[in-house]
Amino acid sequence: RPHSAMAHFQLGCCLWRANDRDGAIAHLREAVRIQPGYVAAHGGLGAVYMEAGDPLAAVAHLRAAARHEPNLP
Repeated sequence: RPHSAMAHFQLGCCLWRANDRDGAIAHLREAVRIQPGYVAAHGGLGAVYMEAGDPLAAVAHLRAAARHEPNLP
């Protein structure tokens, strides 16, 4: 299952670069659903939500990333 989480993460990143925020969010959220401790997916969601103007959702995912990886800068 980690590989499917990684696939959703990669697709989410590709969609974000293509300016498809909704698609990016859907796939990044699926990556987190499959693998709740996926730090990069939480970080990606934080970035996409911040760019989309939803700072509350952004902070929630950035905090989740920090919980799973306390050594983040």
